[in-house]
Amino acid sequence: MGTDLLDILKFEDLLMVVLGFTAVIFLPYLHIITNRKIRESTPRWMKWMIFGELAAGLLLMTGFTYFLVVGKVQDTVLGLITNSNERIDSNRVINMPIPRPLTEQDTADFTRWDPALGRWCMDGIIRLEANVTTHKDKDLELPPGTKLVKMFTDEGFASRGDAFIMVLSIDENPHTLAIICRGTNSNTEWLEDIEYDLTPAAFLGYTGDDYYKDVMLHTGFLKVYLNMRNGVMDLVKNYPVKPLNVVVAGHSSGAAVAAILSADLDKNAPDVDNIVAYIFGCPRVGNGAFSNYIDTMKNVVLHRVNNTSDIVPQFPIPIAPNLKKPENPFPYSHVGDIHDFKSNRHSFNANHYLSTYADWLDKAMKEANERIKDSTDNN
Repeated sequence: MGTDLLDILKFEDLLMVVLGFTAVIFLPYLHIITNRKIRESTPRWMKWMIFGELAAGLLLMTGFTYFLVVGKVQDTVLGLITNSNERIDSNRVINMPIPRPLTEQDTADFTRWDPALGRWCMDGIIRLEANVTTHKDKDLELPPGTKLVKMFTDEGFASRGDAFIMVLSIDENPHTLAIICRGTNSNTEWLEDIEYDLTPAAFLGYTGDDYYKDVMLHTGFLKVYLNMRNGVMDLVKNYPVKPLNVVVAGHSSGAAVAAILSADLDKNAPDVDNIVAYIFGCPRVGNGAFSNYIDTMKNVVLHRVNNTSDIVPQFPIPIAPNLKKPENPFPYSHVGDIHDFKSNRHSFNANHYLSTYADWLDKAMKEANERIKDSTDNN
């Protein structure tokens, strides 16, 4: 994963690129059109030229977008309109089967993709989000074979004071901590999600404002993380068992926070040997420099599981409009090793559900077990 043009111009991102460039082209002209002094001083022939360029540009981009991606978005758009067929019962998410306890063998090789470990992480996210939905901390059901170390809440982000991060110890693997981050759960939290300007990652040693050279992060996700950072980092640094391996997991905005946390642990937690992150339905977290930073970390492996019918990972768009400085749009890039699948549940919400990702992980686990069985039988 990187920041080269091929990474930005993946098929599923081309629509967003087109929309981003449209905004970049349109905003400077909008300034001319809405500013009376500039408008009055502009010759009539130039005004006609501007309107002609805008009309031609929008027409070409609309046609290009239609022919390029209509096949990809058709099912999801129709699903949004009809919202029919496979509807997901939210209670089913809470009652999904419980995986077996996490063992030392599961985390022995932090470099490989393991759908079973991913499913264990998803189970932890499901439990944390179910706890927030019921608003009863005392009823939190922990994954089997774990103990609750601590929960953290961003009071400014979680409008009801609901826990956003859950830290678990593993009974059969005392040198491993699991840090689980939940996703967006209220209108107040959605407001943080759309604060998409870029902010330097000071805790990683970057204070500059070069969108292409300095590591910069989505301001809304960064705010959420920084409000809990001191507590989480103090817990990890002062944890009595050393050295540590850390499993990090998150869904939606929690996936973005999990990615930021993984980089922070690698940089600033000296007693952490290895970090593996499983993130689901993750939006873009930062610029290309952050994507490269994640790729170059030797002790971190970040697995990004992505439903190609899920709209959340498409935002912020790769070239996001900068309303304050239209000439300097925000460049965004995805992070981690991608694991794609397609599951259209005929609504934007259902395509992003935890159960949609959990179902795919169950299938991936079954396929992996069948491959192991076939290999054993052949030998």
